[in-house]
Amino acid sequence: MSLELKEQHGMLNVYGKISANNMGNLENRMQQLLQKKEHIILSIERVEQIDTKAAFMLEKLYKTAAVANKVLAIMGRQNQHIAATMAKTKTTYIFSSDRV
Repeated sequence: MSLELKEQHGMLNVYGKISANNMGNLENRMQQLLQKKEHIILSIERVEQIDTKAAFMLEKLYKTAAVANKVLAIMGRQNQHIAATMAKTKTTYIFSSDRV
């Protein structure tokens, strides 16, 4: 399954596989949202796979939001499909501890 983005109830949901090859779509959408909103919720709970470059790109988005004084809440801490990659890249800290 390729990367699919759906905005529902103020949350951007990501489905499929996130890789360095398709991360540009997600990154562009997030940049648009960061320009419009102060608080963004990104759910990667239904992502089936993530590669290491994409994990680092998510971390970069998280840091970009913080520098812009925006809140980016990333949901997906419980997703076992991506847990190993996020742990290996030491990027698990970007996950919100609260579920929305």
